[in-house]
Amino acid sequence: MHPYDGEQVFDLDKKGAYSFVKAPRYDGKPMEVGPLARMLVAKNPDVIGLVKKGAKPGAVARHAARAIETKLIADACYGWLDQLLTEMTKPGFKIHDTEHWEPPESGMGAGFHEAPRGALGHWIKIKNKKIENYQAVVPSTWNASPRCENGVRGQYEESLVGAPVPNPENPINVVRVIRSFDPCLACAVHIIDPNTNEIRKFIIE
Repeated sequence: MHPYDGEQVFDLDKKGAYSFVKAPRYDGKPMEVGPLARMLVAKNPDVIGLVKKGAKPGAVARHAARAIETKLIADACYGWLDQLLTEMTKPGFKIHDTEHWEPPESGMGAGFHEAPRGALGHWIKIKNKKIENYQAVVPSTWNASPRCENGVRGQYEESLVGAPVPNPENPINVVRVIRSFDPCLACAVHIIDPNTNEIRKFIIE
């Protein structure tokens, strides 16, 4: 469904289900969001340089991209603050309009933001001046996406394919890979032992 029409309906008996996370897709494909994705899309020379030197877009590259982006933002803040100070001296300056809070009789709206973790979208439908439906697709919804109806894995699952796990009793590499996405979840990754079907829970935040 489009987020405007999204529903929060859970089927605890759904065959093959293994997650409460939704599976958003862009043109039918799962997408990684966050610092690494942003730096690659922006063709940041430092990140591109790491790739050219052989670094794969994995856990280490995500941490590197996060550090590089943090430095870029910190440096840019000086210019943004100067711009804000300039605007604040102009007559009629307002940070927000407190005189027009009346909601519309009906309407639809959406808001988008690049949060530190990645792409964040909110969708709202208003009816009779009240919220009729509200949906959010947050960064961890993108990255933690389970398989969709076409069986395509999301980013967490895809990133774990081929990851070395020297000690199955303490799969620390699994935790390291997932943490590189900076997950915002109910703080656990569940792993099913393929031989015993035992569910193991590992705290990641």
